[in-house]
Amino acid sequence: MSKLESIIFIRHAQSEDRAEFARAHKGRSDSARPLSKVGKKQSKQIAHFMKKYLANPAYKVDKIISSPAKRTLQTIKPLKKRVKIAFETSSKIAPDCGLKGYLEILDSLAKCQSVLFVGHQPDIQSCIAYLTNSAQIQVQKGAIIKLMRKSQTQGLQNCFEIALLLPPENL
Repeated sequence: MSKLESIIFIRHAQSEDRAEFARAHKGRSDSARPLSKVGKKQSKQIAHFMKKYLANPAYKVDKIISSPAKRTLQTIKPLKKRVKIAFETSSKIAPDCGLKGYLEILDSLAKCQSVLFVGHQPDIQSCIAYLTNSAQIQVQKGAIIKLMRKSQTQGLQNCFEIALLLPPENL
């Protein structure tokens, strides 16, 4: 049985426009698309908020797992500099991975109590819907969502509830 009690999702910060990037960088993968100036500022705001949040021992995170896309790595970079938490990238949560990649990772985290994912839409939204059985929520770029396990539940599906939904403008 998993010890996982909380899951935090951070959607990558504002990135360069997809169409403009494709036109300017023909042949380059969308995974190479970086953050915009606004996104770089958001990533610093995310780091500032999360550093203060994670300073509370009750909100400890065991591991950060990020998509390998450039924009997710840039989003989490300022936080990685400020906290000492195990970090890994996983192609299982690359853009458009769907729910399957997140579930595979969650199933492998038997020793973790809390994990933080940095990923993409619509995959984050699909995972939250599966874990919480909640109505579709909007996950803005730069948003932070924390799920907490419902008491006396096992497994993953519909075993969590939304404990925090913080849009980027509230950081």
